[in-house]
Amino acid sequence: MFLFGAIATTIAIPLAFFLLPESIDSLIARRRPDAVARVNATLARLARAPIEQLPSPPAQVEKPSVLTLFSRRYAGVTMLLTIAYFAQIMFFYYIQKWIPKIVVDVGVNQVSAGRVLVMANVGNLTGAVAIGPAARASRFGR
Repeated sequence: MFLFGAIATTIAIPLAFFLLPESIDSLIARRRPDAVARVNATLARLARAPIEQLPSPPAQVEKPSVLTLFSRRYAGVTMLLTIAYFAQIMFFYYIQKWIPKIVVDVGVNQVSAGRVLVMANVGNLTGAVAIGPAARASRFGR
């Protein structure tokens, strides 16, 4: 299992490095000569209209604090994500740790208990991955 995880990570890191585009904010902030083309390539992947030029750089760069997450603008989304993440972590640490013991105690053999644990992991991963689209929908749904 550890070998599989090591191999998957070894494959995923270069794929992410070469296939994930740089963020639009980073491209705008760094203002490279090819920034407009790279921003437009990312916008095309997001089905958004292209831009003709980079926006002017801000006169002063804002450095928000952690308290910004709890401002009127972001408090709802911050709380929603916190609750969703807390539920996912609670599932992982409590249910995940007790499932094999509970299943064996009700009379199921250990091999089947292992399968139940795998299915619990699949459910946990599915829930964790669903947080991303939920966050995106709440952000762009305004």
